[in-house]
Amino acid sequence: TATYAQSFDCSCAPAEYTFVFDFSLTCADETISNKPGVASYTCSDDGGDITPLHVTSYHIVETSADSTEETFSKAVQPPPQDNGDSFVYESAMNFPSPRILGLKVNLTGTDSGGSVVENNWEVTFTRECSIFPVLSVGDVSGWLRITGTVDPSVDACAGVDPNAPTPTPTVPPTFEPTITASPATPPAPPPPQPQTSTAGTSAATTTVPATALLLTLGKLLLFGAL
Repeated sequence: TATYAQSFDCSCAPAEYTFVFDFSLTCADETISNKPGVASYTCSDDGGDITPLHVTSYHIVETSADSTEETFSKAVQPPPQDNGDSFVYESAMNFPSPRILGLKVNLTGTDSGGSVVENNWEVTFTRECSIFPVLSVGDVSGWLRITGTVDPSVDACAGVDPNAPTPTPTVPPTFEPTITASPATPPAPPPPQPQTSTAGTSAATTTVPATALLLTLGKLLLFGAL
């Protein structure tokens, strides 16, 4: 986790800019001076009818928060740049360097009569760690529009949240039937069935033991003799 000496020790401006030339703009069209995180802003147009036909060079300087000297300077003399052309500028904060205090841009071109015209602007930042972004897509300054940016790292700017969730399409949840196992219930015993007798229908026969018959005959003979 990045730590900061104080809440005014960050570089929350873009780590990279994509600029597009728009020659219909003047300093009066700027959108930067009143933005949170901007400490100061100046812009000036010099020479000619102010509206360039081509830009013949540009010079970009970043200053360090620890001194007024240049941290990084990029001077470019490309082929003449026309209205709508673009270029990419990578900030010095991507390299080992002190925190960035400000950005200076100097544009030089020629107008329709061949006269040299210039547009110069400068912005300094408050370096507040809680303000992000500072400059963003759509901002305008001088003859330039910002059409693309790359965020600074969380080490440079505490306001950048590396854990911010990425929006994803909402997908309806899929529900599967749940089967819960439970002990089986034993089947109830079948009701008792009436039993069918296999016995015959003939009457029972009583058998008299032979000894009992003899005893009875003996008694009859005795009583007859008396």
